[in-house]
Amino acid sequence: MCIMVNVFSARSFEDNFPPSNAVKFISWMDALLKSIPSEFRDDVEMDIDSYNDHGLEIVSIEIYYYREKTKSEKDEETVKAKKMVEKELARKKKLYEKLKQEFG
Repeated sequence: MCIMVNVFSARSFEDNFPPSNAVKFISWMDALLKSIPSEFRDDVEMDIDSYNDHGLEIVSIEIYYYREKTKSEKDEETVKAKKMVEKELARKKKLYEKLKQEFG
């Protein structure tokens, strides 16, 4: 199972928005790509979108990649799922006992 790793997310009015100067943007992007593990760099995706918000033109940038879950992430997910099942079973048992008392 894959998970999405969000590397960068910003809107044009935020302080962390990339530089508009092309040379500075390329340097910024190069540094960002170098921060990503090398085995995922070829799969990095970037979404650029624009929209109008009450007369203000907003640009948003999302940079991300997908990777397989690690064994520890899978194990953690399994533990959480088991706990949810146990809680649900306890809830149902409690309800059963209540209904059994009420209706015999």
